[in-house]
Amino acid sequence: MIGSTIIITMSTTVCKFSISMPDYIYQQMVQLLDKRELSRFISEAVEEKILDETVRNTVEDFIALRSRLPKVGEGIIQEAIGKGRI
Repeated sequence: MIGSTIIITMSTTVCKFSISMPDYIYQQMVQLLDKRELSRFISEAVEEKILDETVRNTVEDFIALRSRLPKVGEGIIQEAIGKGRI
């Protein structure tokens, strides 16, 4: 990873790097959190954003694929459920 330091701990691999953000956001964070909590807070916020994007993209991909698949009647769905395929 460019411009970063990788640290391996007992529980996980940690990557240290610098980020830039508007001063007003940083000031709000340090008022809200202890400085020792900043890394965890930022990591959790980024992880949540990535998960939201991943889920959104997955749902959009499913809907796009669904529209290209042939329509299946309820009887076929019930039969598949009875066979343990769904």
